[in-house]
This record gives sequence, C-alpha cells and structure tokens, in this order.
Amino acid sequence: MRMIKYLGIFFAVVCLMSSGVRAGNLDENFVIEPPTLDEINEQLSTLTAALQNVVSKVPAALLQQAKAVGVAKVKKGGFLVALESGQGMLMIRNGMQWSDPACIQLSSASFGWQAGIEAKTVVLVFTNREAVGSLEGAMKFGAGLNLSVGPLAADVGTGTVFEKDVYTYSDGMGLFAGLSLEGSSLGFEPLCNEGLYGKKVTASEVLSGSVQPQRGASAGVANLKNVLDKSL
Repeated sequence: MRMIKYLGIFFAVVCLMSSGVRAGNLDENFVIEPPTLDEINEQLSTLTAALQNVVSKVPAALLQQAKAVGVAKVKKGGFLVALESGQGMLMIRNGMQWSDPACIQLSSASFGWQAGIEAKTVVLVFTNREAVGSLEGAMKFGAGLNLSVGPLAADVGTGTVFEKDVYTYSDGMGLFAGLSLEGSSLGFEPLCNEGLYGKKVTASEVLSGSVQPQRGASAGVANLKNVLDKSL
C-alpha cells in the first residue's frame, strides 16, 4: 500500500511538471514554438505579482547593492528522484535603471529519499554583475557561484557588506520542507524571449538594450520593472 501511495505521488508529479505543455494531441505537444503575446502578458502579470509579494522580504540595503534581480515560478516534485523546473525573468541594473527582462529557465534534479510536490516563487538577488555573465551559457549555483539564503530586513543594516554572489528568497507552499537552489542551473530561454521580443534574440542583445519588447508587451514589462524601481 505504501508503494502504491508513492507511485501515486510520482504520477501526480509527472502531471504537474508537464502542465506547462500546451493542451492538444500527442503530436501537438512536441511542436516547439514561441509563446503568444497573450501568454507572454499572462506570464508578466504573474511574475509581477509574485515579485511584489516576495520583494518586501528583501532588505533595502541589499536591493541598493543589487546588480541584477531575477524572479521565477518554480515547481519541484518527485519520488526518490526530484525534478525542479521553472521559468522566470531577470533584469540587470544599469545605474538607477533596470534593463528590460530576459526570460530565464531554472532546472535541477536531486536524488535521495524524498517524496512530495512544491510550487514556489523564487527571487534571486545578484550582488556581483560578473556572476550574471552573459546568460548565453547555463550557470550552475554552487559551482563557482556563491549562493546564500537572503537575510531578513530586521537583521540588516545599511552598512552591511554582502559577500555572496547571489541571495535567494522564496514564498509558497508544498510538501517539501524547503527549496534549495544548490546545484540548480540557470540559463537563457530562447523561445520565451522570442515571444517577448517578437524575433529571435540573444541574451546580450536583451540585457544591453539593443532590442525592445513587442509593443503589446511593453506595459507588462514596465509594471515588472516598476516593482524594483519602487523598492530602491
């Protein structure tokens, strides 16, 4: 009976992890195409609300030193083998302004005695611009990229020195006790960016500002950036 229970959890996880695949027949599920403008705007709205909810936990002193901020909706689930996957957006800071967002993908796999499902918002605060890199290649947390759970506002003064490359904050509910990004990979998501910018683009083009989001997504982009503007 216990094995049946765990198998049930496993199949539920499979359904959860595949929920992002567009509905349709089996052949349609393997068609790779960029998201529509409506889907991009829905993602922007979701991420804006998620960032607004979590960023209140981030100390102002840390945000003032932030060189980049990313937000993603992450799902984790599995039985013995846990899969973690999520999409989000990342903006770098140029002076007092934030770049237009680059779509990112977070993913990892872990092994061990575990069973459960978890969905969370993850906010990444980069204090080292070089740690962001170009996003053209996948970055791996914990492999030359120092990662730490972010301090709470009550524990931080304006003179605090933040020595880690990346600080993480999260919010959500689930059967897993917590969410660790150690060993996770972060990279540029080409299809999402194609949907957002209306053509195939590179990470360097997005983060340098040499391309502009589609006009139909400009309001959503502005709302997302405004959350960070207000937090500074």
